[in-house]
Amino acid sequence: MVTLAPPGDDGPHPLVRRDPEPDGESAEGSFARFYQDTYAKLVGRAIARGLSREDAADAAQDALVGVYRKWALVHPQSPECRLRYASGALENSVQNVWRRRGRDADLSERLSSFVRFGDEDAGDTDALDLVRGLSKQQRTVVMLLDEGWTANEIALHLRIASTSVRTHLQHARKILRAKLQARKDGDRG
Repeated sequence: MVTLAPPGDDGPHPLVRRDPEPDGESAEGSFARFYQDTYAKLVGRAIARGLSREDAADAAQDALVGVYRKWALVHPQSPECRLRYASGALENSVQNVWRRRGRDADLSERLSSFVRFGDEDAGDTDALDLVRGLSKQQRTVVMLLDEGWTANEIALHLRIASTSVRTHLQHARKILRAKLQARKDGDRG
């Protein structure tokens, strides 16, 4: 519970005095208890929003990490306010999962859907064949780069090191360069 402190009280903040938790429990201890009481509820709510059990557990964990970061502000509130705050954080986490799913669609499929060939080019799918010749990870990195993502953003999205992204790009460029050179040499001969 939060109460206004009388002038001259040297509490943690000049305007707010926090009443101690029951049984002298610390803020860390009260968060641990809140986590235990709330985690299963949040997972259930995320599943009800259409997430798999694994994604729901991740979303609940992300939400509770966000609550923990703000625990100094949330801690003095009533249990109902704490749960409402955690529910709002869960809603944000669920939305993030849905956004990630949208981006995680197979990028090679997305490529083939927006690369259109006219009737006169129906038999000529050189660009598509070149990209299909890359590994799935290389295709993904190349497509995200083409969409304007930076190497660091791609690394965060794919949960790999940014040096790995750069390596995939290097290998993809090398493969594409070799294939293009082979086709160029084949056209000459």
